[in-house]
Amino acid sequence: MVEMRVLILDEVRDRPSLAAAKALVMSGWTVGIAGAERSLAARSKACAAWHPIVPPERGDDAFVESVEEVVRSHGYETVLPGYEPAIVALSARRERLAFPLGYGAHEGILAAIDKWRLVSLAQAAGLDVPRTVPASADRLAELDGPVVIKSASPRDLRVGAAVFTDRTAALAHADTIMTRGGHPIAQGLLDGRLDAVSLVAGPDGIVSIAQQVAEQCWPRPVGVTARGRTVPIDSGLRAAIERLLGALGWQGLAQLQFLVAADGRPRLIDFNPRFYGSLALAVRAGANHPDTWARLTTGRPVTPSEGRPGARYQWFSRDLRASLTGSDSIRETVRCLTMCPVAAHTLLSLRDPVLAPMFLLEQAVRHTSRRVRPRPVDAVASARLHGVGRVTRCSRASHPARAAVARAGRPAHRDEAGNAHLRRPPAGPPPKCTERCAGTGRRRGAEVTCGSTSSRITRGGTTIPDSATTLRRGFTRSWRTPESAT
Repeated sequence: MVEMRVLILDEVRDRPSLAAAKALVMSGWTVGIAGAERSLAARSKACAAWHPIVPPERGDDAFVESVEEVVRSHGYETVLPGYEPAIVALSARRERLAFPLGYGAHEGILAAIDKWRLVSLAQAAGLDVPRTVPASADRLAELDGPVVIKSASPRDLRVGAAVFTDRTAALAHADTIMTRGGHPIAQGLLDGRLDAVSLVAGPDGIVSIAQQVAEQCWPRPVGVTARGRTVPIDSGLRAAIERLLGALGWQGLAQLQFLVAADGRPRLIDFNPRFYGSLALAVRAGANHPDTWARLTTGRPVTPSEGRPGARYQWFSRDLRASLTGSDSIRETVRCLTMCPVAAHTLLSLRDPVLAPMFLLEQAVRHTSRRVRPRPVDAVASARLHGVGRVTRCSRASHPARAAVARAGRPAHRDEAGNAHLRRPPAGPPPKCTERCAGTGRRRGAEVTCGSTSSRITRGGTTIPDSATTLRRGFTRSWRTPESAT
């Protein structure tokens, strides 16, 4: 029997790459993982070998050469890239590759990951989309209520999507995206259920498909599936998706995410051309997308598959957090705990029991290190977002609430090391939260840290701007003026 060998390109996207590796091993593939650093997926039992490669940030040509060297040296039949920069770099140089690439036309890839171009293509195919405009001052006025500011393409920068009720803060975030060479867009924030359709398309159309709905998402209001289940394929939605894939000339793996509002109409919000977080759900439902994709790419015969309804998936730690902070916390927590033994998981596994504790430990270390010594990217984003003219290295000064006090006119000083610090505010009661907090609020100096805080803060005769709301490190923080608070 000929050994089937496939290489996954991983960018420390632990869960999607891990789910793909497990699905491939289930179908008899020998899986190697390549990346700039060893990820959790590379340390799992599903990984036969890990190979260091040059990241795309050091140059696309150097990246592609390092991938080709790994393929030649270790006999891999094909490569499945797990992140957009790798997909674009390989696709643009596919004529010189020594292995087949499982994607369609390069122009279709660029259109799919460009959210601005995707909007018009989706509408032409009969798919509804949220109202989308360029993130400029005049166009933002066209959108009512909260808005989502995001980059049109995730290819060249790492600035996450953020939700704003204050247009000044929204424009500051858009400026951050433009500073990094991106093109910011704005969409109206929809309140609804997160649905998704995942598929693998070949030259003649869809070969493997599954549809899912999210029962819990975390973080709120813009999060990923923490608990989900498969449902029957919507024939009308599938037909519209096929028209979109035809317009893109799409081949390979894709996941399309939708928000279903109160009117029941699904609106396309994202197109993922790579492995995604809840991939284990489609595999549990009988649609093994990674195996189908690898077989199509290597010219092997495939059997069309459709995910059966009723399969369950859970990201336990996030499901538990969402359940504990929901409106019906007792019932949802019970459902979370009873779902755990029967649902598909990416990390929880009796065959690989150390993965989940290892993942949680690494997440705790990352979170702690960011709190103690934030990265320059975090400090810059926070300063731009909250209107601070001077970016400091002090984590207390870069915290949004302390930055708000700085805007209100509090002086600063520098310590012996040259780091800027904000002076402690006058003694007094902490700002009062006027809404239910999703987390536990605590006061540290002038800081108010909670899951969703609306506070009345006035310092030095200046009131903090109305409703500055952001998403940062999984928390939502908002401040409201005394006049606007109810």
